[in-house]
Amino acid sequence: MSKKKSNEFDVIVVGAGPAGATVAIKLAKAGISVGLIDKDRFPRRKPCLGWVNGNVARLLDELEVASKQLLARPIQRVAFHNGELSKSSVPTLKDSPGFLIDRTVFDERMTNAAKRAGATLIEKCEVTSLEPYESGVNVLNAKGKTYHCELLVLANGASNAFRGQVGVGRSDVGGTRYSAVVEHAVDRKSNTSADIDIILGVTPQNGLAILTRQKDKVSLALNSAGDEESIREQFIDLATRLREKEMLDDGFPINPKSVQCGVSNVGPALELDSHVGKHTLLVGDAGGFIAAVSQEGNYPAMWSAKIAAETIESAMNAESSQDALMTFDTKWRLEMGDYLRPPNTDLQLLAPLIFSNQPMTDRMANAFFLGENI
Repeated sequence: MSKKKSNEFDVIVVGAGPAGATVAIKLAKAGISVGLIDKDRFPRRKPCLGWVNGNVARLLDELEVASKQLLARPIQRVAFHNGELSKSSVPTLKDSPGFLIDRTVFDERMTNAAKRAGATLIEKCEVTSLEPYESGVNVLNAKGKTYHCELLVLANGASNAFRGQVGVGRSDVGGTRYSAVVEHAVDRKSNTSADIDIILGVTPQNGLAILTRQKDKVSLALNSAGDEESIREQFIDLATRLREKEMLDDGFPINPKSVQCGVSNVGPALELDSHVGKHTLLVGDAGGFIAAVSQEGNYPAMWSAKIAAETIESAMNAESSQDALMTFDTKWRLEMGDYLRPPNTDLQLLAPLIFSNQPMTDRMANAFFLGENI
């Protein structure tokens, strides 16, 4: 399987984040021609909670991406706090539950791995529309150029864009969520640990905040439903209160211009009727593959992308590629459904126990980091 022209591919992947790069690596290694398109040029900054589930190491090793370099900072201390910062609890950890990461470096390494595998990375290419036809999909960009593929993967982040053009229904269950992030460079020579503070119920919409500390950087992220302006205001309020509690030092920037803000979720995967369109699969944030409790999206994004790549490999050799693509919905639900499913108990009702009962604190940690049900 090889492309005939520079704008023709077996598979085009729109979005070169962790999900898109995973698909591209897997398919390119299988000898399938892949065009990996992104609107930005790498390296590029990305608002992110700044950590990944520990299981991502296995996926990186399978992709032959140097996991030890990307995951060099295992989380060593975890603490939960309530939204008022008046109560705290520390779970008992047997092993590190995850890793702190630099998304700029993480994404660049992943796209480089995709290129090494044989994928064609097309940067600074803003896709404006999709045109499915009988035997494939046309991908049009802002400069008027058209790319052609037999099969398409939408890994274009937390967006409903293009779903309707390939016949996938919208999903706005739960409303749009935003992530607001500030990263602050520090020099903590006396402390080289990787710590994470998790603040529950920060906003009236049950927002979640993550404060991470590592040797060279302190990061604060707030994830919540609402609108971008209100999220920025709530972020500034939280950062101010964290300073007062001496959980942030006076050098941490607290001003609206310092805050990176972007859409993080437009509806959970389990609420979307299908992730299959005409010659198309949805993966990562584009398909709502985000952990319900922690709102961590990198690991489930890559996991969904791995399943999608395996499905596409089968589809490329099938008599009816569309029928083969349709199996994706069943495959990811069987493998990922339990991990993505929200707890069967309201976390707001459990909050008092989380801060007064050690077994409940530990169960909350398992739900947060491992996707286990409380």
